[in-house]
Amino acid sequence: MKDFNVLIVDDEIHAVRGIVAGIDWKGLGISSLYTAHNKKQAQSVFMNHHIDLLLSDIDMPKGSGIELLSWVRENYSETEAIFISCHSDFTFAKEAIKLKTLNYFLKPIDYNELELEIKQALNKIQSNRDMNQVEESYLNLQKVHRSNQETTFWKNLIDGVIPSSNEDLKEYLGSYDMSFDEHALFLPVMAHIRFSSNDKYLNRAKDEKNFIRFIRREVTKCELATTIIKLSPSHLLFIIQKTKMMKDEEHMTSLFDHIVSQSQKYPNHNVCFYVGRQSPLYKLVSVINELKDLDKNNVIYKNKTIKLDNYNEGDFIPQFPKSVWMERMKTGSKEKLLADIHEYITSWETQDLNVTWKSFHLFYQDFLQIIFYLLQKKGLEANKVFSNNLLLNGLENIDSVEEFKEHILFILKLTMEQTHPQLDNSNSVIDQVKKFMEEHMSNHKLTRDDIANYVYLNPDYLTRIFKKKTGFSISAYLQQVRMEKAKQLLIHTELSISTISLECGYTNFSYFSTLFKNSTSLNPKEFRKKCTGRVV
Repeated sequence: MKDFNVLIVDDEIHAVRGIVAGIDWKGLGISSLYTAHNKKQAQSVFMNHHIDLLLSDIDMPKGSGIELLSWVRENYSETEAIFISCHSDFTFAKEAIKLKTLNYFLKPIDYNELELEIKQALNKIQSNRDMNQVEESYLNLQKVHRSNQETTFWKNLIDGVIPSSNEDLKEYLGSYDMSFDEHALFLPVMAHIRFSSNDKYLNRAKDEKNFIRFIRREVTKCELATTIIKLSPSHLLFIIQKTKMMKDEEHMTSLFDHIVSQSQKYPNHNVCFYVGRQSPLYKLVSVINELKDLDKNNVIYKNKTIKLDNYNEGDFIPQFPKSVWMERMKTGSKEKLLADIHEYITSWETQDLNVTWKSFHLFYQDFLQIIFYLLQKKGLEANKVFSNNLLLNGLENIDSVEEFKEHILFILKLTMEQTHPQLDNSNSVIDQVKKFMEEHMSNHKLTRDDIANYVYLNPDYLTRIFKKKTGFSISAYLQQVRMEKAKQLLIHTELSISTISLECGYTNFSYFSTLFKNSTSLNPKEFRKKCTGRVV
């Protein structure tokens, strides 16, 4: 037994002092002992501290112990009580029994008997605590189980595991121990949370979690949704349930607008809310799928609330001067062409155009046709120059005009390097490959295909042009980079050789040592000793 709080109440100061001195409170596990001399003082103690056990005199001039305990029973029902009195009148005992006191002691008090009674009272309090804890744990378990059941139901419904027909839904709801009013309407709202793509951004993972937590908290705080489903690491679905058509939908939209406004205190993040339309449960999935399409097609707006019913379905169809661009590609007017394309795509954001992902796709197909035509004229086959990653999945992770523009300009630069190698190609593909290998050398699984995919080139083609430019194969150059890194770590750090091996992308220590000796004529230990005089 431990951490119990006791309050002693008696209008006679010496009586209180006698109880305080006569009982071994520490031995009983009492953490705090409070005293009061009238009803008002006692009530103040209760209002400021948790009290487990009340020891009170009955006959007090400013409010009896009976009155005090009646008040305690109304406000702090879990507190146990023992009465102390100099009156043996059964009327007092009867009142005490009604108020569920544990015992009734007559003065003068036998402190040994009182201590024994207090110990029994504390045992009862501890037993109640344990029982309440078990009950609370059980209720929490039930709550978690129900929450998991509901989450599973919603995910299975959204993923199509559960059929959306009315009859099937009734059957599945029963199996998930769930039910809804037959007239219930559901309003889905999807949040797409975007994070900074800046590689130099520190604490990214932590801030991403905090931002998602902020969005969930704000939506919950506004009591907008009772069900929250995580669709992906960057997508949350909020389901708002109503028993009748909402008349305050504009007010609800303004609450999401407010959350968007508040979210801007996170400078490296943004969020778009997509508000669906109210529908019965069997139509909900189709509305959610419309929201997903709306999100996919939104490549312009950030930090905005977008309503499904206000969405303009017409897609902007890009029209660009193909013949002019093609001529500039053929003549090698690289800088002029880059400027033209940059200006053209940037204008999409400044004009009132309904630019969508479909607009990206249409432009991309036409643009690639020009690229392939130019390569053909130069005697190059697109599938032997570019990687499958570019040809098949080029737009897979692009969801903004800025990202799309960067991607198109990158492909153009890449093409011009291959078709006009005599041009000034600062920050060329070879430079980018070298930088990529330097930054990822510690990855022991790094392959030629990984490196080629990074610059969207066919691995065989990259190998040929890399060797032509550098005199090294990709694997030989990567090994050279790793060996140089190993030398620097051996000289300038006290890291163990096995750790340095891992830092340089080698999980096999013996293989690393062999390669190092082939490169320097010394094993790593000998090299460190020769250069620094140290042996770590």
